[in-house]
Amino acid sequence: MCSSDLAEMLTTSDNTTAELLLKEIGRVGKQRGTRDDGIAVMLQRLTSWGVPLDGVEFHDGSGLSDDNRTTCAAIGALLDRYSLDDPLVAGLPVAGATGGTLANAFIGTALEGQLRAKTGTLSNYSDGPGGKPGAKALSGYLPVAGGGSIRFTLVLNGATITDGSGIGTIQDDHTVRGGTGWGAEFAKLCNKPLFVFDQDKNGWFMWDGEHDTWIRRDRKTHV
Repeated sequence: MCSSDLAEMLTTSDNTTAELLLKEIGRVGKQRGTRDDGIAVMLQRLTSWGVPLDGVEFHDGSGLSDDNRTTCAAIGALLDRYSLDDPLVAGLPVAGATGGTLANAFIGTALEGQLRAKTGTLSNYSDGPGGKPGAKALSGYLPVAGGGSIRFTLVLNGATITDGSGIGTIQDDHTVRGGTGWGAEFAKLCNKPLFVFDQDKNGWFMWDGEHDTWIRRDRKTHV
C-alpha cells in the first residue's frame, strides 16, 4: 500500500481501505493478514510509543464496530507524534476543500482552508432507552501564526449526537445554554442541520445558518 492510498483513505474516510490496511499490518508484522493479527501489531506499536490505552478497544480497522472504544488521551498522544509537515497529516481532510469529508465544514470562517482533521461518525440508534448512543469525533491540527499548530481532539457520545438535535435554552446571542450547547455550536460550524428544544420557550427551533437566526418549528422536521 502506497502513501497515495493512505492519503485517499484519510481524505475520503474510505472504510474498505482502512480494513485492508489493518490486515496488511498483520501480514507484515505477523505473517498473517488477519484482522486480529493487525490489531495485535497495532497495539504493540502504540504501547511502544507510550500511548495511553486505558479504555481503548479495537475490533476492526474502519472504526465501524459498535464495540470499538477510544479516548481523547489516546488520540491526543498520537497527534503529538506528528507535525503539519508529515505526509500522514498532509492526507487529512482540509476544512472547506473539495473531495474530503470536511468539504462543507467551517466554510466562511477563519478555519476554512486551514484546519486539517479526521472525522468520525456512528449514527444514532433507535433501540430505545439504554440503547447504544451515536458518536461523533473530530481530531487534527490547526496551523498558527509564526509556525507550529494547535492539536485537538473532540469525541462526543449521546442519544442525539448525529441527528443534530438537543435540549437547552437559546440565548440572545444565539448560543445554546445547557448540556448540548457545545454540540450545537459545533453543528453550526460544520453546516449541519440543527434543532434545539428550548426549555424556556417550550418549543423546537431550527438554526438557519444562511440568516444566522433561529426559526421556531412546531416539531423537529428538516425542510
